[in-house]
Amino acid sequence: MDKDELASELRDMLLQLAHINDCFLLHKKILLYTKTMNREMNISPAFFQIIMYSLEHTYMMDISKLYDKDGQVKGIRKAINLCEHYSTLFPKERTNVFLDGEIERSEVIRIDVLKDIKSARNKLTALEPILKSLRGRRNKYYAHRDKKYVNDLSGLAAANPLSWEQLSELIETAGEILNTFLQDLVGEVVALNSANYDDIDNLFKILSTYLND
Repeated sequence: MDKDELASELRDMLLQLAHINDCFLLHKKILLYTKTMNREMNISPAFFQIIMYSLEHTYMMDISKLYDKDGQVKGIRKAINLCEHYSTLFPKERTNVFLDGEIERSEVIRIDVLKDIKSARNKLTALEPILKSLRGRRNKYYAHRDKKYVNDLSGLAAANPLSWEQLSELIETAGEILNTFLQDLVGEVVALNSANYDDIDNLFKILSTYLND
């Protein structure tokens, strides 16, 4: 694997992460609308139920894959292993040119990818309690329906506690790790969400107009 191929692998993972984040944020937004736009959603309740179900299952399964313990699965552990294996592809420093008012200046940024790899592994260790709950939900509900929890989602949540804030932390940490490696390698970063993930607002405006006509 050469430098361009490694950069491409990291970009692909970051683009997948951006898709996960879009699904996560959109699901949260629609849930908020169930309280403020209930009349609008009841125009087509089955549609919104299917959308919410699909969004939740998509990001829960994809986050699980991203943090899979198998280092061969395309995710954080594979990214760490690749960067460690091909650590010689990373530069030792990069010159950053910027404008200070009207004056062009430059600074030398030191790059220590082995230090960043160690930091990434420490972050995974710190996330383990959250990842344990994530795996529990994946194994007992999202990937395989455990008979014990088919009609007891509150029991599933109690046995595998997982908050919105913790899911957001998983997404943000994955972005930090992958973008650190990509920036070390080629000086790039990838945004974690699309500019138009909240286009759903336009749909609700149309529904509100329909009800008020």
